[in-house]
Order: sequence, then C-alpha cells, then structure tokens
Amino acid sequence: MLTVISRLAIFSRLAAILIFAAPSVALADKIDAETHIGLQIALEQHIKVNSATGYYRFEDISAQQSLELTLLHLHPVIYKIGGSYLMCADFLDDSGETVLLDFIIDRREMGYIVTSIHRGQRSFFSRILEKIS
Repeated sequence: MLTVISRLAIFSRLAAILIFAAPSVALADKIDAETHIGLQIALEQHIKVNSATGYYRFEDISAQQSLELTLLHLHPVIYKIGGSYLMCADFLDDSGETVLLDFIIDRREMGYIVTSIHRGQRSFFSRILEKIS
C-alpha cells in the first residue's frame, strides 16, 4: 500500500503537469489522424491486456480501494500536454455507477504506452482550462 507521502507525490506530479503544461493544452495544434488512431489503439490494448478477468482493475489511491470496472467507451477528444497525451474513458463499477478514468500516454521507442492512470476529476480539469483560456 502506498504511504501518504507517495500519494502526495503522485497528486503533486499530476497537478504540476496540469498547471505548468496547461497552456500547451489550450494552444495545442490538432492531433493528426495517424497519432489519434495510434493512441486509441494503445489505450484499447492497455485496457484489454489489463482486463484478463473480464474487468479492468483500477487501484483508487485516494479512496484506498480496488475497483473492478467494465469499459463503457473511450472519449473521442485527446489532449496534448507537453510531450504526453491525456485520454479519458468511462467505465461502470460493480454497483452500476459510472467511473471516469484519465490515462496519461507517452510515445516510447516501442510505440505509445500508458504511463499513469487517475480517477477523472472533470471539475478540476475544467477550472484549469477556463483560467488559461
């Protein structure tokens, strides 16, 4: 289990990415079709590989719980944040509630790879984008 310091480090990193790289999100050029398709395929493969039991397992650090989720759909919009990409997907938990997950994806030698996953906080992300727009 992660310590409080580890959790704070993870949230601090995400906040730093969103705050310091946010201008590049708002001003980013359109993502070309080849990159868009490559990112979608990479995320679909990540979810499939990590759903061997039929459920996508997500460790929700903030709630200190493990969730078994069923994919509903990937969001079509992809954000470019510095050299990384942010993609979102909706899942259903075992109680039928929708869970939004944000995936940070980077390009590596072997292709695109999911480097971090966070429970979506649209209100937080929306406020940052409103401030820089």
